[in-house]
Amino acid sequence: MGKAYVYVIFWTRIVNKTAAPIRLSVAVPVDSFKLADEPATSVALPTTAPVSTGKGLPAPDNYFKIIFPAEEMTEEKAPLMNYGLKDVSAVVGHKRRHSSSFQLTVQPKATRFIYVVVLASRARNGIMRAGFNVRGDKLYYRVNEQDIYCGQSTTILRWSS
Repeated sequence: MGKAYVYVIFWTRIVNKTAAPIRLSVAVPVDSFKLADEPATSVALPTTAPVSTGKGLPAPDNYFKIIFPAEEMTEEKAPLMNYGLKDVSAVVGHKRRHSSSFQLTVQPKATRFIYVVVLASRARNGIMRAGFNVRGDKLYYRVNEQDIYCGQSTTILRWSS
């Protein structure tokens, strides 16, 4: 039996408001990146029995990889389960040991959507957030507080959430 993984599916909208095509070449390393947990919050539960105040074993480190599925996202898929991404198990099973990359051209005055899957070694304590971040001509993909360089563009990009 194989190892269990946890995945989160995100999608990104890329809008080209210019008169020229935008060409993106995006690649993330094959490396795994450490995913930090948020501090656990304590919840007081009513009980008449004594409660142990000792700390349990710490959770093992959590690592993640980024996958860009080949299937194209559309706006109509946004309300669907997994945002309409078909056969998620095939996507993560096939890609989890490979570098993930894509090339995309967004025509003038057009919009494109892409899927991004974050595959983690275990569930995270807290919310997972992700998205592209542009600094100058360099493109990063951010998962929580971790920025991963993933490409650049010859076009000046402005990213808005």
